[in-house]
Amino acid sequence: MGGRLFGWRMIDECRIYSVDFSQGPLRITCMCFHVRHDLMIKTWCDPFQRVSHKQKTQTTKKHFESTMTTTRLFSLNESKAWGDKFFLFYAPLWIGYFAFLIGTDYYNGASRLEWTMYGVIMVIPLFAYPLLFPGKADRNLPITQRYWFKANVWIAIFNYVGNYFWTHYFYNLLGAEYTMDTHRINNVPWLMFLATQAYFTFYHSLTNVFLRLIYTTWPKSTNTRFICIALFILVWAVFTAFMETYSIQYFPHYTHKDKFLMYTVGSVFYSIYFVVSFPMFYRLDEHPEEQPWPMSKVIIDSLGSAMAVTIMLDLWRLYIGGIIPNVPECVPFL
Repeated sequence: MGGRLFGWRMIDECRIYSVDFSQGPLRITCMCFHVRHDLMIKTWCDPFQRVSHKQKTQTTKKHFESTMTTTRLFSLNESKAWGDKFFLFYAPLWIGYFAFLIGTDYYNGASRLEWTMYGVIMVIPLFAYPLLFPGKADRNLPITQRYWFKANVWIAIFNYVGNYFWTHYFYNLLGAEYTMDTHRINNVPWLMFLATQAYFTFYHSLTNVFLRLIYTTWPKSTNTRFICIALFILVWAVFTAFMETYSIQYFPHYTHKDKFLMYTVGSVFYSIYFVVSFPMFYRLDEHPEEQPWPMSKVIIDSLGSAMAVTIMLDLWRLYIGGIIPNVPECVPFL
């Protein structure tokens, strides 16, 4: 058994020898296995000839090229596949929990700390469960190299920038307001930073599935495919924004001055978040034959996406304006 680095990942080579005396002269057969993560590539080779690193690379690349053309919902990267499944399976639990809070008015009379704790309860499982019960592919990886952790970090940065800065566009351009008496930072409830982490991990994991289905069903890169994917992202982003806005209409502590315009114009404005973030987030550790993203790249990519959204939101403020009068002449969070 020998090991060799392929890119930044280990390929192990296992050779099994068999000796055959039944047909006269001594005959030795060697079967080589090149093992890369969960993928086993079997080749027949000369037992006295070591397979070169170049041959291993070519064999592995051919294998991945063949698997890339197979329609699938989850990534070939097992760590990412497990992470996406976890975020999707957890979603019905936190959605049910949040629906219970809103549907029963359980929050009535809540203290400032209790409002915050409602969000803490939603976020803890996003980190605690995969940490305590890691997937098979994650068990031998450092925490910072596990997809679920990197995905949470990417979303947390994007989420923080969105709530801290972009919420003020909703206040000043769309007439939205949070009225509950709770702990805030930059006049945004802590609850919203926490709840958004659960919302966005679900949105982006579900979008990963849809984008992967398109890419693997239509593997050849063409201008037509690019246009179709761009249109899908635009429509799906608007739909996602509208459904969130519409679904929390019964929460009395999130108010709008004009609900109809908030559902229509406001949903398109909100969709700018996702027009940028959906395709950017999809790239995170998507292809197992490529080097895994280091944490520095995760952070830079999320911050870059947030900057792109900030520019687009402010261009909207300058050239389209708000749905309420007296839109501020400077960026609204200053």
